[in-house]
Amino acid sequence: MQSRLVELPGPCVAAAAGGDMVWCVAGGRLLGFAEQGTGRLDVPLKAGVRQLAASGTMLAAALDSGAIGWFDGASGRMTAERRAGEAPEVV
Repeated sequence: MQSRLVELPGPCVAAAAGGDMVWCVAGGRLLGFAEQGTGRLDVPLKAGVRQLAASGTMLAAALDSGAIGWFDGASGRMTAERRAGEAPEVV
C-alpha cells in the first residue's frame, strides 16, 4: 500500500481512527478518509472540537463548550450532546 498526502483546509486540531476510516477536524470541518486518503466526508462543524475518539463509525468529541458530542461518522451529523465537566477530555 502506498502512502498519500492529503491537503487539509487548516491545521488538524483532533483526529481519530475506527474501522477502515480516519477522521480529523481541520478548518472548522469534520473530514473522513478511507484507505489511501480517499475522501469520504467533508462537513462543516457547528461546534468547536478539542479532542476526537472513534469506535467503529461512531465518533465522540470533547467540545469547546465543555460538552461531549456524539457524531455519526458516515454523515457527520451530531446525534447527541451532553454537558461534561469544566475541562473536557476524551480518553
